[in-house]
Amino acid sequence: MEKLSKLSSNIQPWPTVAVSRTSLMAALIHSLLSLTLGAWAQETNADLSAKHAAADKGVAKAQYELARAYEKGTGVARDFSTAAQYLRLSADQGYADAQATLGSYYGRGLAVPRNLETCVSWYRKAADQGNALAEYALGGFYAEGMGVTNDIPEAIRWWQKAARQGHVGAQAALGKLYLIPAAPYGTNKKEMKAK
Repeated sequence: MEKLSKLSSNIQPWPTVAVSRTSLMAALIHSLLSLTLGAWAQETNADLSAKHAAADKGVAKAQYELARAYEKGTGVARDFSTAAQYLRLSADQGYADAQATLGSYYGRGLAVPRNLETCVSWYRKAADQGNALAEYALGGFYAEGMGVTNDIPEAIRWWQKAARQGHVGAQAALGKLYLIPAAPYGTNKKEMKAK
C-alpha cells in the first residue's frame, strides 16, 4: 500500500494547452514527416549502392528508402530536394509510404512549393491503399477544413480507419471528440455515429 501511495503522489494532472489551428496542423504535419517509419540504422556504402542501383531500375521501394536516407542524412548528405525527387518517382508508381511522405512535404513546403490541395491529394492516394498515417492526416485536414471542405463526419471516418489499424494519434483524436463533443471541431455524438 505504501508503494501505491508513493506512485500516486507522483502523478501529475494532464496538462491543458491552447493550440491555434495553424500550429496544430504544423505539429501534425511535422509528426507525420518525422515518424513515418521510425528510426533508421546507419547505412553502409554497400547498402546505399544497392539502393541506388535498384532505384535507378525503377524499384519503388528502393526509391522510397533512398529518399528517406537523403531526408535523414543517413549515409549521405542530408538533401531534401533529392529526397523529394526520389519520393516523387516512388509515389508516381503507387508506393503508399512515398505518397504519404510526399503529402507531408507539400503540406510543409519542404523542397516543394507548399500546396495543401496537392498535400491532401497525395495523402488520399496513400489512404486509399490503407496507409494509416495518411488516413490520420486526412482526418485532420477534414476536421480543420484545410485543403478540403470542413467535414467532421468525413474526418471521423478517416480517423476510425486509422484507429482500427492501431494508429495512436487517430485513437486520441477520436477520444477527444467523444470526451469533449462540442470541441475542438464543433461536432457532436450524433455526427460521430453518422458514418
